Amino acid sequence: MNDIYAYAYDVFLIWVDSMNTFFQGDKDKVINAVLDFLNNKSPHYDEEFKKISESQFKNLNYVKKLIMLIIASKSYMANNYDYHHDINKKLSRKMMDELETMNPETIIKNFYQRSEFAEAIIDDYFSFINSSYIYQSQCKSLIIKNNKRDIILKLNPFEILDLYDYIEDDKYTESEICIQTFLNIYEQSLLESLNDEYGEEENYSCLEEFIFSCMITRIKDVFPEESQVKIFIKYLLSNVYETVVTELKGHNEDYKKYADIIYFIENTEIEKIISRFFNDYQFAIHTTDAFLEGNDYLVEGDLIGKRDQFKRVGNVKLLRKLNPFYQNEEIVYKKIKETSQN
Repeated sequence: MNDIYAYAYDVFLIWVDSMNTFFQGDKDKVINAVLDFLNNKSPHYDEEFKKISESQFKNLNYVKKLIMLIIASKSYMANNYDYHHDINKKLSRKMMDELETMNPETIIKNFYQRSEFAEAIIDDYFSFINSSYIYQSQCKSLIIKNNKRDIILKLNPFEILDLYDYIEDDKYTESEICIQTFLNIYEQSLLESLNDEYGEEENYSCLEEFIFSCMITRIKDVFPEESQVKIFIKYLLSNVYETVVTELKGHNEDYKKYADIIYFIENTEIEKIISRFFNDYQFAIHTTDAFLEGNDYLVEGDLIGKRDQFKRVGNVKLLRKLNPFYQNEEIVYKKIKETSQN
């Protein structure tokens, strides 16, 4: 059963990605395609799925029901994470409350009825799978910490095969913690500025400046000491520097728009770079965009692979100066490589 669950999960990921490419990122159309596939409305989608799976599944309808349960349990994980990280807290609580009343039969019924709720949990599922491995791992561990295991298994009994596959808190590197912390801060800041409950946007020249202000406030809330803030921003800058240099040297045209950040970092003292991040909202948002593009979809092993590439094409001496965790990362990466080779 473990093999079927893992294979169905992976094949569906690939199928969703192919739909996303086909519909050019139009999420509403991809959600409709998922519902059509799960409801047997399009034989074409069945054929595409079978092609990806190389016809390994004897009972496709059974696999579709399994996918429905996967979508529901990942939706619950995503909402539980958001709720505990102050991200769209009211909506997350509402989604969790509704899911907690359900079981496999009612979940499947919602899909067959093409309910708005089914569309909403597919959207949550997309958020889960399109996030970093750090986020996905923390979603799972938070279920255990919050004693939500029984709720998840009521929604999807097969989740037991995946639930405990997460990184222990003390096994994250400082870099991984910083990456997910900043992704959370950005998400919180974006939602705060878009909701704008107190009409604060009128105090700023544009939405981006408002988002920037929210970000800086939250960074200082998380890191009350100035020295901690400095370390955090230095890591963000080093992460962007390493990513953009590596991508540009690999001829990734999408990163050309960030070349000016690299020029500025390579020709400016570190203290001045940090100062500009705090005082120039356009630079900060531009740098944030580069960070998001490089870290939103991280899979395990990406950070090690990026470091290996950077060492071949980048300025390692400058990266060492920028990155406060460089030496610790190298020790961890070396251990990981040694373990994988044994």
